[in-house]
Amino acid sequence: MTTRDLHIHKYSNGLVLVAEPMEGVQSAAFSLLIPCGAVQEKEDKLGLSNLTFEMLTKGTKLYSSKELSDECERIGLQKGIGSGMEASSFSAQVLGDNLKDALNLCFEIIQNPTFPEDEVDSVRSLALQDLDAIEDEPASKIMDVLTKEYYPKPFSRSTIGTREGLENINVSDIIAYKKDFFLPDGAILSVAGKFNWEEIRDHVGTLISDWHGKYNEIKISSGFEKRRVIHEKKESAQLQIALAYPSVFVDHPDYYNARVWVNVLSGGMSGRLFIEVREKRGLVYRVGASHNSIRGRSNIVSYAGTTPENGEECLEVMLNELKGGIEISQDELNRSKVDLKTRVIMQTESSLSRASSIGHDLWTLGRVRTTEEIKAGIQNVTKEGIESYLKNFGLEKTTLVVLGEKELSLNL
Repeated sequence: MTTRDLHIHKYSNGLVLVAEPMEGVQSAAFSLLIPCGAVQEKEDKLGLSNLTFEMLTKGTKLYSSKELSDECERIGLQKGIGSGMEASSFSAQVLGDNLKDALNLCFEIIQNPTFPEDEVDSVRSLALQDLDAIEDEPASKIMDVLTKEYYPKPFSRSTIGTREGLENINVSDIIAYKKDFFLPDGAILSVAGKFNWEEIRDHVGTLISDWHGKYNEIKISSGFEKRRVIHEKKESAQLQIALAYPSVFVDHPDYYNARVWVNVLSGGMSGRLFIEVREKRGLVYRVGASHNSIRGRSNIVSYAGTTPENGEECLEVMLNELKGGIEISQDELNRSKVDLKTRVIMQTESSLSRASSIGHDLWTLGRVRTTEEIKAGIQNVTKEGIESYLKNFGLEKTTLVVLGEKELSLNL
């Protein structure tokens, strides 16, 4: 199937290949998204997906860990492997001429890892250090707490895992997880850059000819959002504030209104939160907001790092700005739209960004948005559209988390 310059092919084992050639680039990139992550872990093995993906490059049937590293250097492969909540990925970027070799390595790593037992402790140790680093970094800690409190199980888990879970995991657990969840059905391989479509389609077909398995989709829980306040007491001269509340998913008519609005709030040093909370009042050392659209759900998250003395005023000003208490100026609107469109254009010039983008769209939406569609969506946003969005999607179901000595209340 071909839509404009976009090619999509589904193999008999369920893997979907989506590919978009890019004129004027010499690189090629791909992202293999596998529908597995923290949500599939057992309660006493939290962190298993994370350890499994970290163990992938420790050796395969064809290559030792050192030989894998040498092969990556030989073809100039820049790779990234990450375990997520519902989906995990292997991504890479190379010169277009080396794309087939890069795909060979990718599928060798995904299909034929050896998981040497003597490597498990060192990988576990690194994961435990990541957990300790969260405890030592207040901004990371409060976002970790917010995730646990805002979403229901199993979506509230940390993708790193827990200390107890990580310590319970052995190599047989890793082997079993790979067997049960590294499946082609539901997986998406997205490619962008310099390549020949027919060659890549046929080459991937050969690589996955012996890869089989049926994906069991995780049902998305309802009732993610509820209004509540959580105070996590911690001796500190700082006070961390984080909140989340529901917004609109990427297929909603108000999606671009929400995205532009959040950019008005937090689009760099001209964003309202930065100006009102930091510049005018000096209440924080860090403040911002982001719009997160995950598969089937969406929210706005805002964070501020302040002091106990400034906590109440800081939260009050944040909430007032998030509610849109002051009318949007045309200058704010134009600046926000230009900033977002610039980011879209810059991403389309990177083969790796585009590969990730088309794969993410297919995973979340079931289709791929064109660059023109995204730019038009941003350009068509009006002040009236944002005002309508704010009226329909307010802060009534906000979850507030406060980390530090002082408690705060949520006055909406």
